Amino acid sequence: MYLHYQKIQNTPTDLAAFYVLRNEPRDLYWSGYTTPHTIESFTAWYQQQLQKTDRTIWLLRSIVDTTQTVGYLYLNTEQEANQTIGVLSVGISEQYKGQGLAAQAINFLVNHAKQIGIETLQAWIAQENMASAQSFLKNGFQPTTQTKKLYYESFGKELILLQYIFNG
Repeated sequence: MYLHYQKIQNTPTDLAAFYVLRNEPRDLYWSGYTTPHTIESFTAWYQQQLQKTDRTIWLLRSIVDTTQTVGYLYLNTEQEANQTIGVLSVGISEQYKGQGLAAQAINFLVNHAKQIGIETLQAWIAQENMASAQSFLKNGFQPTTQTKKLYYESFGKELILLQYIFNG
């Protein structure tokens, strides 16, 4: 499947599609949540995201049927040592896992980042999430020795997040 990348917009269609994706059990699990988001809290969060200048979110849709939302991407930008760093995150709907869509989406972000002048990209991936790590490795990301701990309610414990870097 080939993907169409659309920045989220302030439309009921985009809100509903993103809400469904972010409430899938697997997405909740890897995001650390144990209960689904309410539509009210998610809508408030979504509106905040639309106002951010340091975060871009795309919905991933089938190029054949753009009403079919298959995932999402985040690109956060941070200033570090006089350089803009891009921090990536990707989520693919459960029904489309295992088709190489995450790797395809990451490739899109790598190319997009280059076009806007971001040469260094990073991702923080839970040590247990090997499928996600593989998608980043396929796109030239390299593991570093940097780690951080983050409490995940869905696991009931702190997880170790591993840093992966791409220098284009």
